[in-house]
Amino acid sequence: MTEIHKYIIENGALPLTCSPSQVTAVNRNGDTCTHVSARHGHVGLLRELHVRYGLSLKVTNNEGKTPLHDAAQNGHNDCIEYLISEGNCCVDTLKRGDWTPLMLACSKNHMKSIKLLISFGASLQLCNKDGWTAFHITSREGSSEIVRYLLRTPLMLACSKNHMKSIKLLISFGASLQLCNKDGWTAFHITSREGSSEIVRYLLEINGNCWKTLSSNGRTPLHTAALHGHTEIVKILCIECGADVNSKDSCGVTPLMDSVRANHISVTKLLVEELMADIFIEDVLGRSLLHHGAQAGSVDVLSYLLQRQDEKEQEAELRDKYDIKKCINKPNSGSGRMTPLHYAAKEGQGMVIKLLLRFGADISARDSHGRTALDIASNARNGSKAVEILLEHSTPH
Repeated sequence: MTEIHKYIIENGALPLTCSPSQVTAVNRNGDTCTHVSARHGHVGLLRELHVRYGLSLKVTNNEGKTPLHDAAQNGHNDCIEYLISEGNCCVDTLKRGDWTPLMLACSKNHMKSIKLLISFGASLQLCNKDGWTAFHITSREGSSEIVRYLLRTPLMLACSKNHMKSIKLLISFGASLQLCNKDGWTAFHITSREGSSEIVRYLLEINGNCWKTLSSNGRTPLHTAALHGHTEIVKILCIECGADVNSKDSCGVTPLMDSVRANHISVTKLLVEELMADIFIEDVLGRSLLHHGAQAGSVDVLSYLLQRQDEKEQEAELRDKYDIKKCINKPNSGSGRMTPLHYAAKEGQGMVIKLLLRFGADISARDSHGRTALDIASNARNGSKAVEILLEHSTPH
């Protein structure tokens, strides 16, 4: 080890008096000052060596390692980011044995470094001289967390960006629609989230049953499409595929509840008016659509649901079917026994409070702890506006 390398390791900086010959010193392994700086996470020094002294960031040592290899192997993410973003280093540069920086990060179970390198486009398909990919190396090292992360296939990544040409190419080479990531999501889940009905239809042409999949918490692609407001995909899944419009995830949440929480008026109208979703269904905590909307502050959707009931009320035979008002003062059946007004007060949803009160919410209703909406709003983090509205409606006129 040269004296200047030893100084860098101990101090993370160059000596105050430093000659050009010292800065360019190379040890017997072929390591330069940039290698040593990257290996020990000194990003500031790495920048100084590059900008002030003009040292190459792509230089290789006797093993063919670049500073990027050293940074990845030791989990120094600031150095990785600098070397790729500002140093223009190739993310898949090879050292002796054809090892990439990603492979070295996998060999040490550096999850954050792995994610960072992949975000910069590191390949999961490259093999070293023994035919091992980054996934082989991760499997050897035994981190189940990283294994699950790497199980995100290239097809999933292409779906996440709506790259139709890439999707078609990957499928032509045998990419699987059945593989799941760590959350149990398939490529079809991801496509349902991203909103391309064209890609949804293409994947259904490839495998007509690919929509029949559940995530690790029981969520379907229909849940995903409804949550993200993709009306056309909701139609495809329900009308063309026959997906259950009232399917529940592990928390008892339905696609309609997702749509209500996200305040997606067009999806909500589709689910209620055309697809006849159950508007009285409850989740595992006994919360209704009104509870979900009140908690999330979904004024537009709640207004639609309550006003629609007013319109349908004119037809006596439809009254019970559409009378969601009967839920307005109904507490959840689980712990707490809170009404939608309580939920709105807890979250400081002033506009929702006004709407619920206009449609008959009981301002004096108490939860299982004897608290009114005003009591809850008084202790809420963002409850000042809610308190003001509730006090105004509590005052006799």
